[in-house]
Amino acid sequence: VVFLGLLATGSSLGTHRPVHVAVANWFVRRRGRVMGLLATGTGIGGSFVFLFALLIERFGWQAGAIFAGMAIWILGIPLAWVIRHTPEQMGLLPDGDRVPEGATATAAAGATASVPSEGQSPVSLGTASNDEALMSSKVMKPPRFWMRDPRPEVDLTVWQAVRTSAFWLMALTYAIWAAVPSINTVYLAPFLAEELGINYVAALGALSFFIFVSLFGRVGFGFLAD
Repeated sequence: VVFLGLLATGSSLGTHRPVHVAVANWFVRRRGRVMGLLATGTGIGGSFVFLFALLIERFGWQAGAIFAGMAIWILGIPLAWVIRHTPEQMGLLPDGDRVPEGATATAAAGATASVPSEGQSPVSLGTASNDEALMSSKVMKPPRFWMRDPRPEVDLTVWQAVRTSAFWLMALTYAIWAAVPSINTVYLAPFLAEELGINYVAALGALSFFIFVSLFGRVGFGFLAD
């Protein structure tokens, strides 16, 4: 009950998702590599798991849990107040684009929404001009799936997104993927310690190295996504 009801729910709602959404709002043209760099934070943090092993071995798991919670309160919550959900909240535009003189960031974002840039720019649904832009964008679809898609990015509402097959395919893919690293990270150290008789700290050191190696894939696939 504690693991599924509190830890899993709190981790899903309060860690990766809000930051990913904010970063996606701030970066459009180089979103893949920025997401890759963001993912390195998890890898870097996971690389220091062995430090918690030393802490737990000396003071017990209760002290380790309290220390981790205090670190989140002292570091995480103040930093959360600094982050803004969208650049428009600060009078800016995604990707550092300049706001035209005499216009607000929100109006400028709407005016440039239907114009494809070097990468992609958001397009909102619901107007005739946007519908025409979406229809004309079908002609620009790249012939190969690995080629950059020059079409404008579509800004869907939640209800519009959940009614697309792409959303459910990505959700299913992510759910299957998420199970693999979770199983590895949860059971690797106990397996090494209990089945192979390796020292507890050394087992978590192996887990730290396992997570550290993932840094190269996180950054590499981010650049590949762009």
